Amino acid sequence: MPASAAEPARRSPGAAGAAGRLAGPGLPQPRALGAGPRRARRPPPPRAGGPGSGEPGSSGAAEAAAEAAEAAAPGGALGAEWPFLASAALSAAGAAETAYLTGVKLLGAPLACSASGCVDILNSDFSSLGGVPLSALGLAAYAGVSLASLNTVRNAAEWRWGALGGSTLLVGVSSWLLFVLASQFRGEVCPWCLTSASLSFGSFALVCAGFRREELEKSIGSAAGLGALTAVLLAVAFKDTSAIADDYELPFKEPVVATQSPDRAFDVVRKLNAVGAKMYGAFWCSHCYEQKELFGAQALANFPYVECYPEGYKRGVGLAAACQGPDIKGFPTWVIGDELIEGEQSFDELEAAATRAAQD
Repeated sequence: MPASAAEPARRSPGAAGAAGRLAGPGLPQPRALGAGPRRARRPPPPRAGGPGSGEPGSSGAAEAAAEAAEAAAPGGALGAEWPFLASAALSAAGAAETAYLTGVKLLGAPLACSASGCVDILNSDFSSLGGVPLSALGLAAYAGVSLASLNTVRNAAEWRWGALGGSTLLVGVSSWLLFVLASQFRGEVCPWCLTSASLSFGSFALVCAGFRREELEKSIGSAAGLGALTAVLLAVAFKDTSAIADDYELPFKEPVVATQSPDRAFDVVRKLNAVGAKMYGAFWCSHCYEQKELFGAQALANFPYVECYPEGYKRGVGLAAACQGPDIKGFPTWVIGDELIEGEQSFDELEAAATRAAQD
């Protein structure tokens, strides 16, 4: 065959395309030599079970892919984002609280609490494990749950299991501490303890709300077992511990008030003394100290203050005789006329109470 006749068969696809463009309308399109009539090519039948095949066998793989995508997306297997965001916020608050209590424990600083139960519990043998403050361990647990919850919101689905485990540990510890509070410190009130327990249970509930029900049903048994084991291990570790060591003692030390007295402080002190008002407090009470700072150092010379632990605090020692009459449940407690007022008061509140007492 002459070379000119064979040349079209050696043309590249691009050349064939050019020839097609040169052919006028209605003219036959050139095609490679030896090619038969063109036929429409059928697409190969889809394999059974392949994605997008539409056949019954494909449902398993398609569902698995859908579940994987759902698990990685907020609002899917994780539920809405808000439970983990709220858990992160509650746990951060718990970390701040336990950081403060750890600082008070290690530095021996005054504790901001008007109830005597706070001091009793923070200085008891139940407050440390192996020389490490329990509040420091709680700080680590709260911080871990907060971090895990935040990472879960950032589409790191595996972190939600860390949030569940950490919050379960917190619930176990809080359950044991509530038992200790009820059994070893009868009649004592510890707002810090109750706040921490509320944060623990709240964080746990929010983390659980972020799981799908079927996932939670599979894991709740393990979580409950972990919480119970934590409480049991703590009970064993503290089995020979009493509420407060017999030799525990807090020596009396008068706090030094360095603030300057405003003119109004002298006038308020005069009105309070005129009606026989008294403020009952304790030397270790931070709220009592803050109340004194409001009046200032100069006005305290005539300030109607009664110290309820003038000999210091020791196990078994009750309130001073001067504090036995009023129904004192916390510090500071004001008695102005027939009124018993708890907590810090402003100048306006004290003046109003003194005026009512003067009118009776």
